[in-house]
Amino acid sequence: MSLAHSWGIQTNERDIVYPCDDMDNNFDSKCTLYRAITIKAPAEEIYLWLCQLRFSSCSYDLIGRSKKNALQLTLHSQPELEINQTIMDIFELISFEQNVHITLSIKPDSGYPLDRLIVSYMIIKQEGNTCRLICKANMKYRRSLVGYIAKKILPW
Repeated sequence: MSLAHSWGIQTNERDIVYPCDDMDNNFDSKCTLYRAITIKAPAEEIYLWLCQLRFSSCSYDLIGRSKKNALQLTLHSQPELEINQTIMDIFELISFEQNVHITLSIKPDSGYPLDRLIVSYMIIKQEGNTCRLICKANMKYRRSLVGYIAKKILPW
């Protein structure tokens, strides 16, 4: 798997069944992305941090970044997650398990060159106060010139 498709992931972590794997099987297997990091924090804090994603736009969403500033919220003052909530302006929450994962689907009217995108952010506890945060994204690009270009550029 190329570096564009797999950053920081360990070989055994690719074999895990992620919540996004059960949501839809209409994806191109060559369009799966993994991102992973080790974090020195308990799963509960990482999960609360993930919950904040619903208040901010995607880092690559120029429109979202220009229309609002980051909100000043404490981690513990957030309302509970709910299915179908908007996350990062362009996603909706389709599944979650407290302190384990959140799974998102791109909204059809998001404007991105994707027919389908489902992303799971999964927290895997390790020894001590350490966890792995793994993001797995299953995608299907539009069959168009824009989709082809996006398939080459977006993974990077």
